Amino acid sequence: MSSLNVFSLILAIGTGFGLLWIIAAAPVVQRVRWLLAAWGTLILALIGSRTGFVLEHLQYFGSHTSEIFQFWLGGLTWEGALAGGLIALPLIAKIYQWPIRLVSDTLSRLVLPLSVAGWVACWWSGLGYGVPLADGTWWGLAVHDETGLVSLRTPVQPLAILSLIVFLGVLELGLNRSEKPGIRGAATLFIFGADMLLLSFMRADPAPAWLGLRFESWLAMVYTLLGLLGTIIYLIKNSFFLWLQRLKRQESKPL
Repeated sequence: MSSLNVFSLILAIGTGFGLLWIIAAAPVVQRVRWLLAAWGTLILALIGSRTGFVLEHLQYFGSHTSEIFQFWLGGLTWEGALAGGLIALPLIAKIYQWPIRLVSDTLSRLVLPLSVAGWVACWWSGLGYGVPLADGTWWGLAVHDETGLVSLRTPVQPLAILSLIVFLGVLELGLNRSEKPGIRGAATLFIFGADMLLLSFMRADPAPAWLGLRFESWLAMVYTLLGLLGTIIYLIKNSFFLWLQRLKRQESKPL
C-alpha cells in the first residue's frame, strides 16, 4: 500500500471517530441533522485545505491548472482546512436555525480526532518532521522525510499527537458538563491554534514563508488570537448572564 493510500486511510479513521463523537453528543432526534452538518463541515474543510495548498504554491499551479482540483494526488494544509471549517459554522447555523455557539461547541469535537489522525498520517508518510539534531541527542527521534532519508530530528509528530490529546482532552473533560455555551468551540480554536503555532517553529519540512516565518505560523497566530478573544468574550458574557440571573432571583424573593 502506497504512502498516499495509508495517509488517506488514517484520515478516514480519524473522520470516522469524529463523526461518531458528533452523533454521540447530539440529541437522539437530531442525530441525522448533526451528521449532515458534520459532513458539510468536513467538505468545506477539504475545499479550504486544498485551496490553501494551491494558494501557497501558485507558481506551480499557474502552469499546472489541471491539477488544482486533483486533491487525491496530495497537497493539503491544516490552516486551510480550519478556515473552511470556520466558514461552515455560520452557514450551518443559518440552515438549521441553530445558535452559532451551539454549532461551534458541537462541531469542535471534530478537531481532536482529525488533527491527531493528520499528525499520525504525517509521521507515517515522512511529512511535518522536525529540525535535524546532533548525533547522540537523547531526546531526538529517528524519522524519515518525504524522500525516505532517516535522520535524528526534533520529534515534532509525536509531540503534536501527545500535546493535542492532553490539552484538548483536558478541555473536553473539564467542559463535559459545562453550561457555558460557546466556551468549548472558542477554547478549542485557541488551544489548537497555539499548539500548531509552537509546533510550526520546530518543523523543518519545506514550506512557503513570509518575513522569515512559515505561512502556517502567521495563520496560527491569527487562529490563536481569535480563539483567545472568543474565549474571553464568552466567559464575560456567561458571567454577566449568571449575575443577572442571581439578581433576578434575589429580587423575586418575598420580603
